[in-house]
Amino acid sequence: MKAQLLNALHQAQALHHDFVASLTDAERHEAGTLELWNAKDTLAHITFWDENLLRRLEAAERNEPQPNFDNFNEQNDEQYALRQNYSWERVIAENENILATLLAKAQEYDEDMLTNPERHDWTTGAPLYKRFLGSAYRHALFHFMDFYSKRGAFDRALTMQNHALEQLSVFGGEERGLMLYNLACLYATSQRPSEALALLPEALQLAPNIKEFAKQDPDLVSLHDDPAFQAVVA
Repeated sequence: MKAQLLNALHQAQALHHDFVASLTDAERHEAGTLELWNAKDTLAHITFWDENLLRRLEAAERNEPQPNFDNFNEQNDEQYALRQNYSWERVIAENENILATLLAKAQEYDEDMLTNPERHDWTTGAPLYKRFLGSAYRHALFHFMDFYSKRGAFDRALTMQNHALEQLSVFGGEERGLMLYNLACLYATSQRPSEALALLPEALQLAPNIKEFAKQDPDLVSLHDDPAFQAVVA
């Protein structure tokens, strides 16, 4: 599992690089707001939460209380205000630094430390490797996809999501299920309901813990009246 995690973290670095490289000149200079982040705001937000994962890891290593991130919406707003005027150069440098630091940290841990959920009392019963994947890969992917979708860049979003599906499926059922679910959401929000509905049965079978959320997910609202959707979330 450690080898797969390290490979996924390398892929996460490539994911971030590809996002920045994909931006048009207009997208790089687009003004952002608290309600609609621009590309730089998006990358800075992702960096903040990766830095928070590092804080958690370091607190655990020192046997210190875990930092409190319960008021995440308030923290997101505070960080937006703090970082919105950062230069592109600073935002990219800080993002590259935290990803490299998380990769180095993952390399320090042995297989049992990464895969045994009983080794950590702060991961709410999940193995540590899922925290790395969730922050460095899945969280970033969610925001990159959201950025593309809000700007009508379906092809870019689809390419990125399909690549993520291929990369994270190696971790087994739940990770594949989450990636299939995200792909279904992308299709649903792009007025391609049949393709979304084709993915949801396997997605929810592999990741059944998100079934209740799926019933209320605004990304799937266009499917709510479809009997096929009602059947799969029943």
